[in-house]
Parts: sequence; structure tokens; C-alpha cells
Amino acid sequence: MRMFLALILVASSCFGQDESADPAKAFEAISSGLKKEMNDFMTLYRSTPSEERQAVLKKRPKVVPYLEKAWNLASENPEHAIAPKALVWILTADREMNPIGDKAIDALLKDHLDSPEMENLPSYLGYRRNEKAAAALQTLAESSPQPAVKAKSMFVIVSNDSRSLKRMPPGPEKEALEAKTIATLETLSADYSEVKTARGKSIGELADAQLFSLTALAIGKEAPEITGENGAGVAMKLSDYRGKVVLIDFWGDW
Repeated sequence: MRMFLALILVASSCFGQDESADPAKAFEAISSGLKKEMNDFMTLYRSTPSEERQAVLKKRPKVVPYLEKAWNLASENPEHAIAPKALVWILTADREMNPIGDKAIDALLKDHLDSPEMENLPSYLGYRRNEKAAAALQTLAESSPQPAVKAKSMFVIVSNDSRSLKRMPPGPEKEALEAKTIATLETLSADYSEVKTARGKSIGELADAQLFSLTALAIGKEAPEITGENGAGVAMKLSDYRGKVVLIDFWGDW
């Protein structure tokens, strides 16, 4: 009887160790644990009167402990498929730009360039907007072995450059960045038109839209032709008013 009980205890103990040692299950526990805490917090916040919500904000879940668990899991299982998944998850959950997020970026670039988990990394790096993320995007755009990752990284970079152009004063620096941006957009349109973003949009179509904005809609560019009818129903086109000040009012009904 004692031997039988001992066998049951040993078997039970071994089963428990196998289950807890499963990296995939361990990661699921980490990610679902944070998700549940955040959902419970948001439920409490929404049900609290507005004048009392400031006190509720102090109960916001601490994210860093979950990030550290995910980091430890990836570090202890570097060859397991869960490692890049956990590292990318750190970047999606780290909204406060904690140092552990930068560590995750370094690990992904060093050990997981070939992983399928890298495909949506460029968009997460775009949200971080710090030097580490910018450098990582440049590395992926130049060195990623995955065409989709390369294209998405290039698109995030060029989108940031397009926004910078709108804030820059005229001059050689702006002209150089504009030429570089247009060249990159043309490459994306020609070579990566089939790549889709996480929302299913074509990189090529998005690049074409930005190209049109830069080359036809920027201040100082000749306006594209517009045709239609005036208020009296008479056909007209924008070029009829060349040399005159024209106010164009875009509006619609829903």
C-alpha cells in the first residue's frame, strides 16, 4: 500500500512539473493574467462616478511584473518558439517605455530575425518613438530576411519622415529628406505592393497615397485638376481659375 501511494505521489508530482514547465502554457498564464487585471480595472473605472475616478486610477494594475515574467520566460527558453512571441508581447504591453522593452528589442534583433512573430514588430516599434525603436526599424529595413518585415519597417520609417517634412522649414535639409522619402515610397510601390499591413491594407496602395500627397498636395505644388459643377449647375474645372485665389471646401452628407 505504501509503495502504491508513493507511486501515485511521484506520478502526480511529475505531471505537475511537466505542466508548469510548458513555456506555451506559462506564457498564456502571463498574458491572460495581465489581460484579466486590466479588464477588471477598466470595469471598475467605468462603473465609478467621474468625480471619484482619480482615486481609482491609483489602483491601475502594475504592468512591469508581468513584463519581467515574460522576459524571464524568453530568456530561459531561447530556442523555444514562445521566446520571440513573449518578447514581441512585451512591446505590445509596455505602454510606458520601460527599459525592459528596449531589452526585448535587442533580443529580437539578435536571436529571432527569422521568426514569424517579427511580422508585426515594425508597427509596435513605430508606437514607441524612441531612439532604440528608430534604430531597430532601420536595422529591419536594411537586414531583415523577411520581405514583409523589411517592407513594413520601411513604411513606418517613411511615414514618420513624411510627418517630419510637414514641420520642416524650406531648405536643403527638407529637400534632401523629401527626395529620400519619395524614393523609398516608389520602391515600396514597385517592389512590395502585395505586402499587407496588420489591418489588411496594401503597402503599395498606402505608399501611392503618400506619394500623391507629397508630389501633388504639398504647399508649393501645382494643384491637381478638379472638375465638377458650380452652384448654378454649370460645368467647371479648377484650371479655369488659374492665377486667382480659390477656396475649395470639401464636405459631405451622412
